[in-house]
Amino acid sequence: MAQLLLDEFRGLNNNQAYELAFNKRLLRPNPNLPGRFLGNSQRDDFLPHLHTLLRELPESAEIFDFGAGGGEIVDLALKEVASATINLEEPNPLLIAQYKERIAKSVNLSLGVSHTGPLQDYYGADAAVLRPLKQQDLALAIHMIYHLTDFTCAQIEPDQDLKQAIGAMYSFLKPGGVLFVVFANQLVSTTGQASRYYFQQKNDLATVQNLKQICESRDKLLRQGLIELYLDSIFPDSKAVIKSVSTQSCIFGSTREDIVAMCLTGELGEANDEPFDLNKLEILTEFINRHEQEIGLTTEDREIPQKGMVRSNQPQIITVIQRQSK
Repeated sequence: MAQLLLDEFRGLNNNQAYELAFNKRLLRPNPNLPGRFLGNSQRDDFLPHLHTLLRELPESAEIFDFGAGGGEIVDLALKEVASATINLEEPNPLLIAQYKERIAKSVNLSLGVSHTGPLQDYYGADAAVLRPLKQQDLALAIHMIYHLTDFTCAQIEPDQDLKQAIGAMYSFLKPGGVLFVVFANQLVSTTGQASRYYFQQKNDLATVQNLKQICESRDKLLRQGLIELYLDSIFPDSKAVIKSVSTQSCIFGSTREDIVAMCLTGELGEANDEPFDLNKLEILTEFINRHEQEIGLTTEDREIPQKGMVRSNQPQIITVIQRQSK
């Protein structure tokens, strides 16, 4: 593999490595279109659905961004909201600091509560984590459900883990409020296949099977909408209405090494200060070289901003859950 890529990630901790893969590559800005990205088409593909929800928000809206990242959604969409309080949850301290800076520079947004920690800290009505005083008009869960289950455990219950997570976020909504969930279809996406390949090469077949089971759980409960039954059972005062769509999205890089690095943004990404393991990049490079056809690796030839860049498949699923009063 390219020595430059190894050198770029050498000496970093996991938080720093994730930021380098996510912010510098997946969210690589388009210099000709401020607030848009060259590193992926996922944002452009889900934005029309999000804009529809934002247009329906009341004045002085309450929005909770779970797994908030660095706040790129402010530039993409939230800057168009007339007025809103943004509440945050994000385990990576580097990213949540960037999000707060974006809010501070905004004329229409104000910061509500913020929590630097995992979503699991909000599980249970008596969780000792600061919650917003008001119920939320909109909750965002954009590409953040990849770490709900510890897939390295011998016994996992991904259905229960996903139900807990969605139930916790759904509990923040007011009647008529909406939970907007976006996630890569890791059964077939580049990053999902890369994660399973990594653990396969580590001879950890149990984890490979766990990852497949987790993906199947997301498909069943979110894409197919079966989580509706669970939400209605624990929130009998309301009715969950669920709609899902799939998009044939892609990730883009200047080089194949960029695609390698972006494979760290899925299950292989870690939010901690432990040293980053360079062997991940070596194995992911091997995956890219051996599985070009399976991930649709090619050079983009369409007349789009990414023309001439390296392209790889990264389909996603958008699930909108509205909490309606009975």
